[in-house]
Amino acid sequence: MPVIPDSVYSKPLPGLKFLERSKVRDIYELPDSSFLLAVASDWVGVFGFVLPAFVEKKGEVLNALNIFWRTEVFRGAANDPAGFLHAFGSAYCHNLIGYGKNILPFLPKCLRNDVSLKRRAVVIRRLKMIPVGAVVRRYLTGRAWKIYRESTGAGTHGLPVVFGHVLPRGLCEGSRLAEPMFTPRIKTEVDVGDDLPLSEERVTELYGRVIKWASSRLYTTAESFGVGKGIVVAEAEFEWGRDDCNRVCLGGELIVPDSSLFWDVGEWQAALKEGRSPRSYDQQVLQEWGETVGIDKLRPDSSNHIRRVHCLQVPGGVLERTRDAFLGLFDRLTGFSLDEFQERFLD
Repeated sequence: MPVIPDSVYSKPLPGLKFLERSKVRDIYELPDSSFLLAVASDWVGVFGFVLPAFVEKKGEVLNALNIFWRTEVFRGAANDPAGFLHAFGSAYCHNLIGYGKNILPFLPKCLRNDVSLKRRAVVIRRLKMIPVGAVVRRYLTGRAWKIYRESTGAGTHGLPVVFGHVLPRGLCEGSRLAEPMFTPRIKTEVDVGDDLPLSEERVTELYGRVIKWASSRLYTTAESFGVGKGIVVAEAEFEWGRDDCNRVCLGGELIVPDSSLFWDVGEWQAALKEGRSPRSYDQQVLQEWGETVGIDKLRPDSSNHIRRVHCLQVPGGVLERTRDAFLGLFDRLTGFSLDEFQERFLD
């Protein structure tokens, strides 16, 4: 569980059993204990730390974007398991049960007049989560780019190897790969700053082929959709669990800023020509500020470093520009302003 600064800590909702808190949402057990309530927050993090600040509307954007991917791009993913299974195969299912005003019957009476929950929360099926972050990447950036640059050519014919994948020579930062790479990582309770890689073979041995297959297919669909909107989905991480019937089910938030990397298509193309790293569409301003105050040099598993970060004051301009980037990303991907989407689908 992440360490939340006292200045942004919020009390759990009344009338529900509080289960856990992540960097992006709180999880509660509903009266019918086979279902959970996931409530997105406005907390914001950078380099593995939760900052002592809110980004207005962030939780609403993440919640609405998660719903949009499931109900519009991956049609049938919400309240229509048969449609989702028809589209993506019968080997797994999803955990989204209800959203918007449809969550109200699941709530205790004391919460049914809380308008914000319709915009921030979803009802999900309880799963036994699999401790694997199913990361899919199709662009050479971040840690993958660092490994590529440092590779000594251990692959076939001395080619570079990145997370077990043999890649051609001559690629640059931001290069689009011929095929998506499945690069799973171990999910930990505490963000330690760097990926803890897990081999594809080990994931298959423990959980079968469905996690790789389904994650790659979801990513490929999202990448294609995003490019059509002028947005590159450079990488995405998926979460999976097992239901009461031991089926592998899609969980977590689906292709949102906290679990995915987005670039503007024009910015990506310019970065390739100029030989530089593409700017993140949604959180670049926040990351750049974090670098200026040295957060990128700290360890999120260090109590001293956590205290240091929690004493910082994030400039209001940085938070406003980050909010505008979140809203702009949502607008471009969905074709709706956040207000329009909420009025049409949630309220």
